[in-house]
Amino acid sequence: MPIDATPGVFPGIYLGLILRDNNGNAIVTSLDRTTASKAQIDSQGYFVFQDVEIGNYTLLIDLVDSMMILQENNGEGKLLEIKGGEVIDVGEIIIE
Repeated sequence: MPIDATPGVFPGIYLGLILRDNNGNAIVTSLDRTTASKAQIDSQGYFVFQDVEIGNYTLLIDLVDSMMILQENNGEGKLLEIKGGEVIDVGEIIIE
């Protein structure tokens, strides 16, 4: 899961919990930096989350003064469904 970014520029990547409305539609991402799953980006641009609870998440890239939600090409937030006991490769992430 490499990120095309200068090492050390981004402090980390978080998993933001997806909150849904009564119809099951994703409406907002919830993030508490003190309890959210966080991964550090290594010098090669790779990152790994460990011991993630089952649920639906988005990837949030910490830009120090703000957060950026990883988006699909259509501009919608990329949703990750964590079922437990599996590895998910989100592919290459390019930050421009």
